[in-house]
Amino acid sequence: MTITGIFSCREKVPSNSLFNIFFASTAIAFFLCPTQRAALAEDLNHPRIEVDLGVEAGGDYTFRSEDSAAEVSDVYPTINLGIGLHANQYFSLHGAFVLEPVIDIEPRTHRYFKHLGVYLEEANVQFYSNGFRLTAGKFNPSFGMAWERAPSIYGADFAKDYQLTEQIGLAGEITLQRNPFGKMAFTTAIFFDDTTDLNRSFITKRGHATLFNGGAGNTEKLNNISLTLDGEAFLGMDNLNYHLGYRFRSKGETSQYPHDENGLVAGLYGMLKLDDREIEWIGEFTTINNVSGSSNNAYWFTLGASTQYGVYNVAASYTGRWIDVESGRDLNDTLLSFSAGRELDRGWSADLGYKYERLSYTNNHTIGLRFSKSLEYNSAE
Repeated sequence: MTITGIFSCREKVPSNSLFNIFFASTAIAFFLCPTQRAALAEDLNHPRIEVDLGVEAGGDYTFRSEDSAAEVSDVYPTINLGIGLHANQYFSLHGAFVLEPVIDIEPRTHRYFKHLGVYLEEANVQFYSNGFRLTAGKFNPSFGMAWERAPSIYGADFAKDYQLTEQIGLAGEITLQRNPFGKMAFTTAIFFDDTTDLNRSFITKRGHATLFNGGAGNTEKLNNISLTLDGEAFLGMDNLNYHLGYRFRSKGETSQYPHDENGLVAGLYGMLKLDDREIEWIGEFTTINNVSGSSNNAYWFTLGASTQYGVYNVAASYTGRWIDVESGRDLNDTLLSFSAGRELDRGWSADLGYKYERLSYTNNHTIGLRFSKSLEYNSAE
């Protein structure tokens, strides 16, 4: 039996059962510690508009590969725009737009600012009350953190395999401020892949996802779920935080992906102080049974660390990815990345990175450069 075999589920889980899990788990967390819940929005001015803008421009050059078709270069921008419209202390509307290349680069190609598209990643309404948040609409369910926290400009490349994005459904989050296990946030979500017109992209068309694409989670029913627990200052240790998660995604309509998917994730992150040096670190292990509804099982393990030297930074990250292939040769992929950068004027930063990838038993070497800047606006300030 594989590691994930202990929680594999071959029988179809009724969507009403997942509804019950969603509401029961949210209600239990809500009433466990009613006096400890923290107000999320009551102290803020309302109404207000919040805007977050992230701008990044750079390029990647795979200068050496055992497969000459993989030797490509790509120069492109990535822009993330988040907008929050807060009507009062309880209700708000949120949207997130992304501009980036939406078509994979062709083999042996040098691409410069081509195939850029804009799409809507999130569009939802949120309700807040005494440490409780309810989200309804299109959103990114919680599962894993290495895809966001892994250091270096390439550190998150493998971890993005299991990131959940562009889902439609409901999510409930309870924040508990003070307890023996530190500050905690418990999140439950039920969802399905977005196959509506909100999935389309503009400028360059990326193709419209449909129910007949198949795959786990592509059901157009609320019969997929994620449960996560995030904690800070674990057991009173200010620099030790954790993330635990489980997800279940029902099989889709096509015979190409005939199985339900189950996944577990466990991660730690924090800060280590050595003399006057602060080192941020992360470790995460993820296992998914029947990835995307296939017959394959996969495992990821990520380690990373970064530190600052005044205006300079250095980072390193490793991810191993192992895939048990039912009808072929098992895969043992490796990602090893390093980067260094510095802060520039006017809020800009520049980072230069290198990554070594072993993909399907092929070795690749890539260098890259990133210029980035973040802007925030709050009409109440």
